[in-house]
Amino acid sequence: MNPAIQERLETARHLLGSYDILSEKTAQAESAWLITILVHGRSEERYIQQARRDVRDDAPSGVREWLTGLPIGPAEPIIVLWSDSRSGIRATYGGVVAAYDELWYPSSDDVWIRATSGDWLLELCHEEVFRFFKRERV
Repeated sequence: MNPAIQERLETARHLLGSYDILSEKTAQAESAWLITILVHGRSEERYIQQARRDVRDDAPSGVREWLTGLPIGPAEPIIVLWSDSRSGIRATYGGVVAAYDELWYPSSDDVWIRATSGDWLLELCHEEVFRFFKRERV
């Protein structure tokens, strides 16, 4: 785990709740899966953008409200990836929403959040744009 990401997790522990750190090998495999899906595509499934939000001028409370409004339950198990740092965790969506501003830093981080079921993806882009995708089976 990248030490800077580890430090953020410790800072956010009271908001995030329990989480499990992914091994570097698992984080790399998850990142490779994302690249396969989003860049190269797969014939049997694709992800369609359902929502987009420019958060540049939003207060953290407004961002949390938008994240909470997505069709994702707070107890849903998720995987969070900092693909450039080869780091990731398993947590719950509600915990990540509560701690998002401790876990994602604008202008430096691309964070991917996905359902462990693979049914949806959420991108927190370093350009301060969040995008939500749902899986469509072809």
